Amino acid sequence: MASLATWGLLTGLLVDCNRWIAVRVDFVTALVMVSAGGIAVSKAGSISDASVGFSLTHATGLGALSTIDPFRRFHVLMLRRQQANSF
Repeated sequence: MASLATWGLLTGLLVDCNRWIAVRVDFVTALVMVSAGGIAVSKAGSISDASVGFSLTHATGLGALSTIDPFRRFHVLMLRRQQANSF
């Protein structure tokens, strides 16, 4: 029973750390998007519309989902391994 309580505590800590990282990554992503948008507006005549759309599309891909997903997959892998070892 103590192992289950420890596992629950560690899972909660992992979720909290993932959320902490997600908030920071989303903030940096927002800064990159604002910067890319500002540059696009300031260079309105010299940059093609396709280049602006391409850069803004890729700036949105920097979000927390791409950062947190590998941690989530690792966590699921560890849960499966723990369950396999307990049987």
